[in-house]
Amino acid sequence: MLIVAFTLLLIITKCKGKSRAAMTLYGLSVTTILLYFGLRRAAGATGVTTNGTMTSFGLFFWKYLGWMVLPIHMSMERSTDTPPPGWSRNALAAWLCLALACAVLMIVCRKIPRLRIGFAWMGLGLLPFCGIVFIYQGMAERYTYVASMGLALIIVVIGVESRVRWRPFVLGLIAVWGLWGIYRLETRIADWSDAARLYRHSLEATPRSAKLHYDLGAILEERKDFARASCEYKKAVGLEPSYEPALAGLGNVDLNLGRANEASRIFQKALQLKPDDVKTITNYGTALQALGKIDAAKTQYKRAITLAPHSDDAYCDLGVLLFRTGDTDNAVRQFLNAAEMNPDDPIPLFNLAAIYQKSGRPDLAMKLYTRVLQLNPGDADASSALQSLIRHN
Repeated sequence: MLIVAFTLLLIITKCKGKSRAAMTLYGLSVTTILLYFGLRRAAGATGVTTNGTMTSFGLFFWKYLGWMVLPIHMSMERSTDTPPPGWSRNALAAWLCLALACAVLMIVCRKIPRLRIGFAWMGLGLLPFCGIVFIYQGMAERYTYVASMGLALIIVVIGVESRVRWRPFVLGLIAVWGLWGIYRLETRIADWSDAARLYRHSLEATPRSAKLHYDLGAILEERKDFARASCEYKKAVGLEPSYEPALAGLGNVDLNLGRANEASRIFQKALQLKPDDVKTITNYGTALQALGKIDAAKTQYKRAITLAPHSDDAYCDLGVLLFRTGDTDNAVRQFLNAAEMNPDDPIPLFNLAAIYQKSGRPDLAMKLYTRVLQLNPGDADASSALQSLIRHN
């Protein structure tokens, strides 16, 4: 829809009165948008049926303008910043301030006519994202990108049109603002170089985002920082008690810290919310196994295999359980299934090699340890076991 509006704005700016070229350009833009809707209809695409709201328009507008003028804390997830629909004192105050700003702009634009194009561009760029059109994810910083071109044009015009004696001061402010923008851009680029830093700095802007707390917790868990991972998962669950991924993550942390009983309880709660989460089912089986509930653990592993027959994790865990209970033949069968599902996973191959080594079949064990080291050259256990076999054979 913005194509039509911006094309018309360009025509008004460049063409004094009607011209064949201008009308042709506008006709092409209208044809483009009609073709787009025609193709959507032909493909059977359906749009969002929920309507936007005008009550929060002012709140949206001032938030977006603040991000454009002075971006301090930025976030990759802005859903928790979305203003609530309906009238409130803040919504009414935002509308009144917007009306006052428009009145002031009308006076200013009479004195500096070239400001009109900048304000028109910024307004058109922001309009669809200020609550008029329903957007499923609420707010996002990227919605200001097009509108910010209008803001930049406004600033340039102010610098050019300012009085000669004030011009150095105005240009100095613009330079400081530009340097601030460069600093924020460089900071944001650095944020994207490290996932934990990105999530942590994003949380400074949107501290009530359960999704960001979960993402940060997952990164910390992956880095074996279980204490801080647990803290982030708890914050996510505190914000959204039914957020299943955070509950499952909290259970994983407890399992890694040896708190199998707490992990089992949390996994049960997570599975009530999402009964078909294969990873959680598998980890729940591991917790039950740690508690000595062998039959219950087997049930969970088999349930995970039924739900995801092509995933090797449950096969491996079930194989370990069967081997520890003395059922070596079935354990080997599970590890072979896991290796078939994922030939590039060294874990089932290592377990098979260990079984063959203990069963007096060093030739098979040596081949499997060699394959493990090909897949994971830094595996110290496989390297040590292979060297031991070579020395004794």
